Amino acid sequence: MDTLDQVQNKTIPKLEKKLEQLEVTMEVAKLNCVDGPSLDEKTTTTEEEEAIKIQILTQYPKMKTDLSGLSYNLDKAAAKIDSARSDGEQEVKARKKELSNIIVGLMDRADVLIALCGERSQ
Repeated sequence: MDTLDQVQNKTIPKLEKKLEQLEVTMEVAKLNCVDGPSLDEKTTTTEEEEAIKIQILTQYPKMKTDLSGLSYNLDKAAAKIDSARSDGEQEVKARKKELSNIIVGLMDRADVLIALCGERSQ
């Protein structure tokens, strides 16, 4: 149970805080894009999205690195949860499932940010 306690009490709150910081940074960057030069009516949605990506990565060059680190740490937390032995105890199995669901939710949120900073489309 020590591993699950550590993940629940230390790892998850730390990862949630980092994710929230990145989400706020992304929102600020998107708002700054709105304040930037306007795109004309002929600009397609894809071009707009590309312009936003470029603007975000120009304003916050560490964004991809920070997201990669967050994603890595979320994967590590998931691996710790999976590696915790339940030895048939239903309480431990239930905690593992609960913590795994929290991590999956954080991963989903991180994936949204990663998609916004994704590789430039060809």
